[in-house]
Amino acid sequence: MSLRIPKVSHEPDDGLLQLAPFFDYGRAWNTGSSTPDPRDISSVGLGLRWSPSQKIRTEVYWGYALRNVTGGEEYDLQDDGVHFELSMRY
Repeated sequence: MSLRIPKVSHEPDDGLLQLAPFFDYGRAWNTGSSTPDPRDISSVGLGLRWSPSQKIRTEVYWGYALRNVTGGEEYDLQDDGVHFELSMRY
């Protein structure tokens, strides 16, 4: 679940800036074999979305895991709860 809180622009070409607090929940299981723990995971966090024009959007999100999950050996930025996206439409 997320909630977007827009910051109103004064000029029509300023773009749109939004604050996006969120809560995530997921549950998973295996069929035909045992399911490792935890089956349920959840997080809370905050995002910032900026659309300088109708064709460009950038987002940065930070999430905090409410339950630690041990996993793979490789480390990436998502392990710290950071997500970044830049998208363009043409």
